[in-house]
Amino acid sequence: MNALAIATLPHLDTESFSNIVDPARCALLVIDLQIDSNACIRVADGILGDGAIAVVEQLIMSARAAGLTIAFTRSESWPELSHPAMLRLKSRKTLPREATVFRLGRSGEDLHQVKPEPGDIQVRKPLFDSFHGTDLHFQLKRRGIATLLIAGISTDGAVDNTARRAFHLDYDVIIVSDACAAPTSAMHKAALGALERNVALLVDAETAVGALSRFE
Repeated sequence: MNALAIATLPHLDTESFSNIVDPARCALLVIDLQIDSNACIRVADGILGDGAIAVVEQLIMSARAAGLTIAFTRSESWPELSHPAMLRLKSRKTLPREATVFRLGRSGEDLHQVKPEPGDIQVRKPLFDSFHGTDLHFQLKRRGIATLLIAGISTDGAVDNTARRAFHLDYDVIIVSDACAAPTSAMHKAALGALERNVALLVDAETAVGALSRFE
């Protein structure tokens, strides 16, 4: 369903992707593939979450073989969220002030099906933007990373916020369109369309995996 929904958006071909990506200066950033985030996607749409995760698993294998840096983020929450704007937003939407997902001490914040390896970057974050309140930018820059290949959940949330911030920090951003997921197909496509129009390039996983195999 992802592929059908996003087929009309501009995507890189193999040659274009290969010309942009230098494995020594590129990182695959896997955003919030966690038990809670996948459960939210599955409840909303029923199919997008599991499909995207299967694609990400293959993408990670290919990126490792090609020599890319691998980075994982995970969201975490506390019994009482400390970010003032989030608290105000929840209050105005008449939502519980206490976070109900990604709670520390519960299994929901754990990564779902993907496992970091020694040497991978791992970042724990309080909000959507993977750079906010973390050392992700420092860790990427000290490894000489200039290009981010982004996958994860959700397209309209953490992926969107992280991609925009990365662009503002002067990274070249490529979104793996079918390695992301959102609560609905419409939200997924709309988020990808806005990102492609403003801050990022798109590539599908098959093209990315095929191109990365050239670097193995």
